[in-house]
Amino acid sequence: MHQEIIDYIGQAQKHGLTDFEIKQNLLSAGWEATSVEESFVFAKAAESRPQAFSTMETTAKNPGNPSSGPQMVVKPTIQPAGVSNPNANITISEKHFAPGSNSGFKKSTIIVLAVLLILSLGGVAFGYYQYIYTTPEKVLAKFFAGYASSKTETVKTNVTLSYSDNTAPEDGEPPQEYTLGLNVDGYFDNRDANNIKADANVKLSLKNHGYGDGYEGSLQLQYMNFAKVYFINLANIPQIKGMFGDKDVSWIKFDLEELEKYAKEQSPANASSTEKLLNNDELKKKLNDLWNNAKILNPGKVLAKEALDGTAVYRLEPEVDYTKLEKAVLDSIDIIQSFQAESDLKLSDQQRSAISVLIKKFKVKEFKIWVGQKDYKLYKIKLIFAAPNLNDFTDSIISDIEPTLNSTKVTKRDTQRLYDVRRLASALELYKNDLGGYPKGIEGSPFEIVPKYIEQIPIAPIPVDGTCTNYYNSYWYSPEGNPTEKNGMAIYPSYSMTFCLGVKTSNYASGIAKINPKGVYYAIACPSTPENCAENPVVDIVANFEKMRFEANILLEVTFKDYGMVKEILEPINALDFIELFKEALGKFDNGIVEENFSDEKRVTDTRYLKTALENYFLSEGKYPESLDRLVPEYIVAIPTAPTPAGGLCTEQENVYSYKLDTPTNFRLDFCLGSTAGGYSAGNYFWSKAGISPK
Repeated sequence: MHQEIIDYIGQAQKHGLTDFEIKQNLLSAGWEATSVEESFVFAKAAESRPQAFSTMETTAKNPGNPSSGPQMVVKPTIQPAGVSNPNANITISEKHFAPGSNSGFKKSTIIVLAVLLILSLGGVAFGYYQYIYTTPEKVLAKFFAGYASSKTETVKTNVTLSYSDNTAPEDGEPPQEYTLGLNVDGYFDNRDANNIKADANVKLSLKNHGYGDGYEGSLQLQYMNFAKVYFINLANIPQIKGMFGDKDVSWIKFDLEELEKYAKEQSPANASSTEKLLNNDELKKKLNDLWNNAKILNPGKVLAKEALDGTAVYRLEPEVDYTKLEKAVLDSIDIIQSFQAESDLKLSDQQRSAISVLIKKFKVKEFKIWVGQKDYKLYKIKLIFAAPNLNDFTDSIISDIEPTLNSTKVTKRDTQRLYDVRRLASALELYKNDLGGYPKGIEGSPFEIVPKYIEQIPIAPIPVDGTCTNYYNSYWYSPEGNPTEKNGMAIYPSYSMTFCLGVKTSNYASGIAKINPKGVYYAIACPSTPENCAENPVVDIVANFEKMRFEANILLEVTFKDYGMVKEILEPINALDFIELFKEALGKFDNGIVEENFSDEKRVTDTRYLKTALENYFLSEGKYPESLDRLVPEYIVAIPTAPTPAGGLCTEQENVYSYKLDTPTNFRLDFCLGSTAGGYSAGNYFWSKAGISPK
């Protein structure tokens, strides 16, 4: 080491030079690298040593003035004997105490290298975050991507759905606890989309505590399904088993395709409309695209690693975007309505507002999903959201809008109204067949059609429904056109009869309607003064929903496990067919006697209905149709079918409405009655232009 170098290092550091710059200056001055490094080591060590070990000593600059401070005297370095200084002729000048001429370049180089290093580290960090580090967004995205592209497989599933309410009524009564629960636990095989199989146990539980002893009970059953065929085991429900007497109803078979076929037979128009809607591929695609792009779920900020039944999973807590959810629901309704022709199905502004209120009221309180860390499959989902209090629901809704909610009763009354006016129309056509025209009216009723053409004039059911008034709830008959006289009676060329429907029934919109020889016309303008057509007060549904408390809870919890496990499921043997049981129950009284009269009354009504449609077709076209299908939909909504089974001495081959066109101006419509109905005894009959005749 060299004292000169050491002294320079100390002075250069005071000038602010860096170690790197000092070394460069020493090397550029001609000092050897070894000497420079040794001197740096000694200088660094000297900085940390006490003063006694320094190579410098202190003398008084002015002995008479001690306050003048110490004076640092630097002793020359003593070379060891026999060792010459290789750098004796090398001096350090002032230029070496300033930054070197290349130091700026060095600094910029260091800065560039540092920036590149930072960018490299940042790129590595970004790549790690993007491709290795797991986030809620990536987990949820991989889950949805896997769900959309993965093949279906087998899985064990447990579903729990429950409603619980223990809030107190607002009238001061003590709180009651209501709990309604449904649990499904079983095995599902989805490998074949055309033959989905399942074997599961179902438990339905109910608990009501609050008044007296309360109630608590449950029902359990087992079900299997194979594509569209379902089997339900009722062995654990003695109350239901008792309804079937001595029959073994351990397993009952529900064939959905057969049920759909039966529904079409009973209500062809409604069944056809529903089937077209459910099987519309364009509708399904639009709805699927809508919900796939709705993005109503935000991934949330929670991502926890857990173990679920031995499986490593991520737990996420997604958040619901209620604005997007509301839009998706309303848009879905609009899409469905666009595929239906009836204008009265369009949502009103009030109904839209009510839906918006409900979506906000059904607030999600807890939402968690568990996704596999390796396969990104769904292993569990837990959802808790707010629900209306039971007392508020019953008090605020049922009591206020009973006519709206009690749609079953309303529909039944409207069905009766349609049935009545069609019976009257059939009687009027029979009258016309005999006399060449329609009868006069007395106080809104057709004259002299009872009892020959109809047993009695039907009276519209009460109370009025929907927007109907008492004025138009009654059936009002009015003959039309210039009358002629026959057998001393006035005969009219046409007529109209008004009535009113509370709700949409058999594809006829609610409101004032009328029937005439050409058919039924609905949603007609008010034919009278406004007060007779004034609507009933409309309940403010939005206000009812707004004031309703949503303090109860609905829980949905679903777990999945054992993906890929294969289990054999075999159809139960000796299962009873539900449709056959239903037909048998429908055709019997409680005492077991076959009730044929109802079916035969329907046969008479159906064929009269067909006869009226045929006459209306003849009036319009000047001939009868080649087949009954030509009557649909202008003259008849749907072709009715004879009720089954055949009654009395009628065979199943005779239990059909058989139509044959004899000539363009005459026809034959055969049917069979198993018992006395409509004034006709049991036997075979046929309709023709002339009327009804025995076979």
